[in-house]
Amino acid sequence: MEDMVKLLCLFMCTTLFFTTKDAHKLKEKYFGLVDDLEKSKNVSWPDLIHCFLEKKINQNYNTPEDITGCVVYLLLLYAGHTHLVKPLTLPDDRYLPRAARWNIKEISVEFLKDMETSQYTVSPQEKQYILL
Repeated sequence: MEDMVKLLCLFMCTTLFFTTKDAHKLKEKYFGLVDDLEKSKNVSWPDLIHCFLEKKINQNYNTPEDITGCVVYLLLLYAGHTHLVKPLTLPDDRYLPRAARWNIKEISVEFLKDMETSQYTVSPQEKQYILL
């Protein structure tokens, strides 16, 4: 069972948290993050995801289509800072990870509305990707 958990964590690292254009390959550098599951509990996953994404944004500033990483995190960050969309509220005795409390589709729609009222422009192609 422990090996299955490690494989699932590696899969999430490769396909969701730290994606690259060659996401079909497992990268050795992530093995250390999941090799010891007890130590993995002490990893600040949000910080790692944020730093990886920030690095990719800075590297690809002029070519945003080349940005890789957990880009859905940007929608969650946007929603949390703008308060245009309300997260799901739960009773005090229930727990749900913060990211799972948001409706991504609803955030996308509000994001597009916000973009339409600002000085920014979104091409039809970009709208298509945002609404996926």
